[in-house]
Amino acid sequence: FHQAFGRMHTDTVAYAFTMIRSPIARKAMLSVGSDDGIAAWLNDREIHRNPAQRAYMPKQDRVPISLKRGLNRLLLKISQCDGEWGFCAHIETPNGKPIPELENGIFNNEKR
Repeated sequence: FHQAFGRMHTDTVAYAFTMIRSPIARKAMLSVGSDDGIAAWLNDREIHRNPAQRAYMPKQDRVPISLKRGLNRLLLKISQCDGEWGFCAHIETPNGKPIPELENGIFNNEKR
């Protein structure tokens, strides 16, 4: 984030939002990495919270999720104490494989 926002920040948070389109209802895994803490909501329900103070690594936390058929809303909150700041998020099968038929982005004029 510090590269995107132009300077280092301390004691703050940022939010990331996307929508995931799934052609079928399915069980999946949300794998996230963060520097520092992270919270996640899927379809307006909190599914994960880790108030860690840690360095970034991909896939530090793995959270079982259920995607519904159609659009799913994913909101992440990334907290920052000091130093470097960043996150990643992957949606995978429960055993960690990619799900190529998922689409993500901001979709307009579609029913949830």
